[in-house]
Order: sequence, then C-alpha cells, then structure tokens
Amino acid sequence: MARSQGLGLLCGQFTVLLLGIGSIALTATRETVSANIVLDDIRPFFDRPSWWHLWFYLLIVVMSVYALNTLLATLHNVWQRWTVGVRAPSAYAAAIVHLGFLLALVAHLLGGVYSEELEPVVVGSGWTGLGDGRSARLEGFEFETFPDGKPSKIAAKLELVDGGRSERVEVGYNHPLSSGFGEDLLLFNRMVQTLQVANVVSSAGACQLAIRNYCQLGDAQLLLLSVGFNPQNIPMAQFQATRPGSEAETFALYPTQGKRLSDGTTLRLNGLEPRPSLLLRHRHAPGNPVAFAASLLLLVGLALMGRRWLG
Repeated sequence: MARSQGLGLLCGQFTVLLLGIGSIALTATRETVSANIVLDDIRPFFDRPSWWHLWFYLLIVVMSVYALNTLLATLHNVWQRWTVGVRAPSAYAAAIVHLGFLLALVAHLLGGVYSEELEPVVVGSGWTGLGDGRSARLEGFEFETFPDGKPSKIAAKLELVDGGRSERVEVGYNHPLSSGFGEDLLLFNRMVQTLQVANVVSSAGACQLAIRNYCQLGDAQLLLLSVGFNPQNIPMAQFQATRPGSEAETFALYPTQGKRLSDGTTLRLNGLEPRPSLLLRHRHAPGNPVAFAASLLLLVGLALMGRRWLG
C-alpha cells in the first residue's frame, strides 16, 4: 500500500510538471504546430505529431500508470476490508473518491476523442429544429450594461418545444441549452441578422409575413414556409397558399417576382427584411454525462469521509 501511495504521489508530481511544460510549449507554438490545439480535443496532437508535443505523449503514459495504480490499490484495499468483515459505508469513502477520480479520467478521454462540432443552428422568429428532436423560436434578446455603458450580459429568450411540452428558456454565454446530461450542447455564439420577413402584395391586399406565420389575402390563406437562398445565392421565399375546397399550392418567389394562383389571384413578393436571430454552436460532448456521474461519486465519497470524521 505504501509503495502504491508513493507511486501515486510521483505520478501526480510528474503530471503537474508536464502540464506546466505543456503550457509553455503551447504558448510558444500557438501560431505554428499548435495552431489547431484545444485541450478538450486531443485528436490534433496525433493528426500532426510534433516534438513540441512530447510533453503530452509522456502525459498519456503517466496518467495511464496513475489510473492503473489507483485502480489496483483501490481494489486491493476494498478486498482487504471486505474480507475482514468491514461493512460500514464510511470505511469505503476513500474508495468511492478514487472511483470518482477514475471516472473523471474516462470522461476526459471520451471528451477528448469523441467530442465534435456539429452544424450550427440559427434560430429566428419562426420555428427551427435544433437537431435533437426539439424546436425553438426566438422571442427576443435581453441586454444588461455596467454603469459605464459596457455590456455585462446578453441573453436570448426562446420558446422551446420538446415532445409537445412548451417552455420559455434563456440562453446566454454561460447558460447553454443542453440535453442528455450535457451530452449535446447548444451554446450562445452571437446575434446575427437573417432574412425572416416577407412583404407580399396581391390584388386582394397586402401583408407582412414572418416565417411560419399566416395572413389572409381574399379567399386564400398564405403561409410563409421558409426564407433562404438559391444555388446562385439569390434570396427567395417559399410559400403555401390554401383556399376552401382547393388543394394547397406550394411555390417559391424571388423579390419583385409575381405568381398567379389557380383562382386568378396575383401575388408579388415586394421584398425580404432582416430580423435579429441567434446563432448557436452545436457541440456533441459525450464525456459530460460521465463527468456528471464522477462528480456525484466524489460528492458521496466526501460526504462519507465527513461523516466518519465527525463520528
């Protein structure tokens, strides 16, 4: 046991030393071999191996020895206590803390190898799928400032629908939307301007439509399905017109372009207007649920230690 403790202490000291060296090496090569290095993704270390990253390759060896030593010492200690009849939960507090530590290492490994940036999501005034079965639409932004006028907080107010249940949520720089215990994260990136409103005129009147909203033009009910760009990067709007007793007509219009419906009504898209939207980073982080479990184990272990110390 004493030898395993000594090895663990030595591994801990080497870990601190290598991380210190790594901090200096990354700073010195930030514009060259370390340009793509971020410490929540270890794959770039192996995409372009470099002598400047030798500290990291040694760190993997040290941490592997550290983890194996901790695991074997913990199993040995638990086996000894159990075989002599020790059943008090507080007697296994250190083992639970060690297990939490090992689980935290697994979380870092999962995150470093399997985390990835997914396609970003732009949320505007119309309903937008978030890629995880939920939909959201932007209700507005909230700004707070310091006395000197500098911004202290920027947050987006969203209406979120998940499985038929609707709720209002806030997304900020340190307050992402998450699912699966943090496995999928939608992080506030920035406020952007996107085309979201269509100005439509017809022989029956005129209206201004936001995405997924309706307006009545004579007998026809007009729905703005989407706003986007064609392959030539020309803005366009997708509509659906419905009338009683007739099939729905779906069509696209470009600014200033007209369309004659089957009942003779003529529509023209006068223009498209931008509105504030929210750009969200979509990050898949499979290590987060494991890190959450590790934190719970550490909490339980420390609580049992405190109970033992307090008698």
